[in-house]
Amino acid sequence: MTSPLQSVFLRLRPAAHVLTGLMLAGCAGRPAGPGADELILSGIAKAEQQQDPAGAIADFNRALALRPDDADGYFNLGVAKNAQHDFPGAIAAFDRAVALNPTDAEAFLSRGEARFSQQKYDAAIADYDHALVLNPRLIAAIYARALAQRRRGNYDEAFAGYGRALELDPNYWLAYNGRATTHNAHGEFALAIADYEQRIRLRPEGAEYAEFQRNLLRQRLGQGTAAELAPIVAAWPEGWPKTVGQYLLGRMDARELLLRAAMTMDGQTRREQRCEASYYVGITALLVGRRAEAREKFLECRATGVNVFLEYLLAGSELARMSRDKPGL
Repeated sequence: MTSPLQSVFLRLRPAAHVLTGLMLAGCAGRPAGPGADELILSGIAKAEQQQDPAGAIADFNRALALRPDDADGYFNLGVAKNAQHDFPGAIAAFDRAVALNPTDAEAFLSRGEARFSQQKYDAAIADYDHALVLNPRLIAAIYARALAQRRRGNYDEAFAGYGRALELDPNYWLAYNGRATTHNAHGEFALAIADYEQRIRLRPEGAEYAEFQRNLLRQRLGQGTAAELAPIVAAWPEGWPKTVGQYLLGRMDARELLLRAAMTMDGQTRREQRCEASYYVGITALLVGRRAEAREKFLECRATGVNVFLEYLLAGSELARMSRDKPGL
């Protein structure tokens, strides 16, 4: 699945300002070559339309060389570096953004997300807290703080955060999704199912992993079967989530799923798919009582280090339960 962190939008100065600046520069006979505003426009296009984060970073750096006091420019640079998983570089850019504009709540939120990705949860929470002092209704910061508290094992604070987000916006599907995963990790399976269903109802697009978890938990509680996924998976386009769905439906074995997880040249994607595949092989083994196999696969999932995926979190929760529970589910 994708990272659970709340995405942010790149910033562009108002169009009128950009166009006025370009016209004035033309009237003044500015030497040929893009100015800072043009470079920012180019960087945003590369990041959001052309899927070229490296090119975006180059454009933002060139813009900042021309306008080094641009807080929004550093914010954009940090967002682009986050997208490249350059978390130290992102933090350095957000450091400059908040130094230039200490009232920018979203910059503190975004720096917190980079720290979250480094598993520096205390530092991330400090940034989220600062963002919420500046803007107590910044729902993305409330949600992100709840995620970090969950990672620290502070379930009460996590649940309180998700509840606060839903008070502000009862249709905030991310909070239902996060709370469902927290219930799941905490062993509160019926409550998790209810929240996954709300998430799916509010945002059916991209709900593949919520569908997986809802079905697996229904099986765990004796309320359903894997076959319930068949019409849902059939409607999905070809891709990795559909491959996982086919495995859960019994249309391929564990060996084939793990082989397909490795069929990519990109190392990060391979680790992410291995994390997911190992978890789903482990949980299906656990459902039929093969505890030794389940434990092995959960350990393999954790060994990938893909700590922002729900499968990584849930594998850790299952291992903890297995270590303290009697044999059986």
